[in-house]
Amino acid sequence: MRKRMTTLHTTPEDQVLVCLKGRARSDDSAVLADPKDLLRAAEAQAALLAARGFRVPAVASGTREDVPDHSADAGSGLHLLGLVAISDPPKTEAAATIAACRAAGITPILITGDHPATARAVATEVGLLSSDSTHENVVTGADLTAGRVEDLTTVRVFARTNPQQKLDIVEAWRSHGAVTAMTGDGVNDGPALRQADIGVAMGARHGGRAAGRRPRAHQ
Repeated sequence: MRKRMTTLHTTPEDQVLVCLKGRARSDDSAVLADPKDLLRAAEAQAALLAARGFRVPAVASGTREDVPDHSADAGSGLHLLGLVAISDPPKTEAAATIAACRAAGITPILITGDHPATARAVATEVGLLSSDSTHENVVTGADLTAGRVEDLTTVRVFARTNPQQKLDIVEAWRSHGAVTAMTGDGVNDGPALRQADIGVAMGARHGGRAAGRRPRAHQ
């Protein structure tokens, strides 16, 4: 998955302005043409902000004389404009909700497409992880693709996941005989919402994240 969005705009000079937001890594030279030291510094700053619970998309741009023949060519050779730190704090009752779920015998799980550091910060804030937990408590979509996790039901926090992996997590719990409930607010959650025993599609919300934040499966 690209984890980026690119748009094209015509300038007053009849050039094509390319704007990009989303993930941008220091080793992605096909997208960003800036010096490596600048990109590494931006990547390090993004990691620090993510560890504080922010979602941190990068913003980049560039100009073209004409509209590229292929969409992939539009998002190349751009220059980093900066980072955007977006605060989306959990609702005030989130921690109490997580505790109530556990008291009722429900296993809450966080499944998100966000940076693992962001997922860890949010999971710690709502009590899904303890404050002294290590990095090994957060499993990424790359870990799942590489087959590094034998039993998905042993994990409580997933980050950088795609729709298929969300579905795989639900199916893993169901194969263990668990009754699952999945909440989600986007099209990427559709397959998992359908597969779960209970699918809860979230509509318009006000005032921050739902309890536990991103889509999750429950036992």
